[in-house]
Amino acid sequence: MSTAAATPPEGDPHAVADAAEKRWAIIVVAIIGFLVLMMVVTGLHWAAMPPSRVETVDVRTLTADDIHGRSVLLNFWAPWCPPCVREMPEIDRFARSPAGKDTLVVGLAIDEVPAVKKFLAEHPVGFPVVVLGYAGLNWVRRLGNDGGALPFSVVFDPGQHVAHRKAGPTTAAELAGWTSRF
Repeated sequence: MSTAAATPPEGDPHAVADAAEKRWAIIVVAIIGFLVLMMVVTGLHWAAMPPSRVETVDVRTLTADDIHGRSVLLNFWAPWCPPCVREMPEIDRFARSPAGKDTLVVGLAIDEVPAVKKFLAEHPVGFPVVVLGYAGLNWVRRLGNDGGALPFSVVFDPGQHVAHRKAGPTTAAELAGWTSRF
């Protein structure tokens, strides 16, 4: 096999440009292939990427405007998790308190919609809840909880930097302490 066709003539600028475009195309395809392979290996999917808008169980829509300038508490929980169930009134108490007024509290349920709706009908809360399904455990791990333990709480400061993480139940007083510095 001759390599002459792969090497552009030195005096032909179009051939040089075509060869450069082909190299970039090969690099881009290789990068995309690598990313897809890594997503398959780690169990992540394009659908698991955080959207710019999310719908809550009670059909509210949360957008970036809801977050702007506020601290955010993400609480990962599941209706089948006894410590999560015991923690829910504490999270709700914090969300309704003066200490929680400048914090957007979002419950992120690791289960399926029917189970979460049934739980919330029996144990209503005043903060928005989003159902992530079991794929939500990928986000728990990405946020620093390698074991995937529930409940798991993450507080972001108003600049959207992680300020606190905790695997295990928390209390309204502890959350108030975490957010009092913002």
